[in-house]
Amino acid sequence: VEPGSPADRAGVLLGDAILAVEGRPVAHASDLLPFLEPERIGGALRARLWRAGAATELPIPVGARGETGGRP
Repeated sequence: VEPGSPADRAGVLLGDAILAVEGRPVAHASDLLPFLEPERIGGALRARLWRAGAATELPIPVGARGETGGRP
């Protein structure tokens, strides 16, 4: 999780595993690409994560690719 990224600001932690996004299972990183379309920037996605032995849900804002919260 890159510091300052949308995932970081949403509370995603190193070691979290993404189980599903918007109710659709995620098996590979490439499964996330349909959720990162430009028209989704500024919105949020509902993500189900596996953290420390339990499932949890977080809303994760969608930022532009490479967005780091103002860092170059």
